[in-house]
Amino acid sequence: MLNGLRQEIRYESPLFNDTLESVFLLDEAGVERFSRYFLEMEELMASDYPHKYDMIRNLLFALIHDGIRLRGPLEEKHYQGSDRLVTKFFHLMDQQFPVDSPESPLKMMTPADYAARLNVHVNYLNAVIKKAREKQPAK
Repeated sequence: MLNGLRQEIRYESPLFNDTLESVFLLDEAGVERFSRYFLEMEELMASDYPHKYDMIRNLLFALIHDGIRLRGPLEEKHYQGSDRLVTKFFHLMDQQFPVDSPESPLKMMTPADYAARLNVHVNYLNAVIKKAREKQPAK
């Protein structure tokens, strides 16, 4: 499942970033909305639909995004300096992939290109990304 989830989203979701508040109080409408996700997943698991796991994965993505939306924008205090840099790095990567056509080639091809765009030294960027990857759960 993690392969289909952008790195940027992982840093904004308390499921993958333990520095964020992971408990949300839901109003009645929120309870109903989130309950529908889980009921739909239960129905899919009990069905014989051949693509049920794809649909369940999509519902899980919707849950993650709904949780991020419910939490609202991250405040600066939730980001450590390195987390902010990692988020910006993955955002830059997401902006240039996938390449839509040969007329729009990759703008940044090396770590040095990314580091220059982020105004940091390439060795620092490599170290921060490596440390961030080590914190993430294994796939």
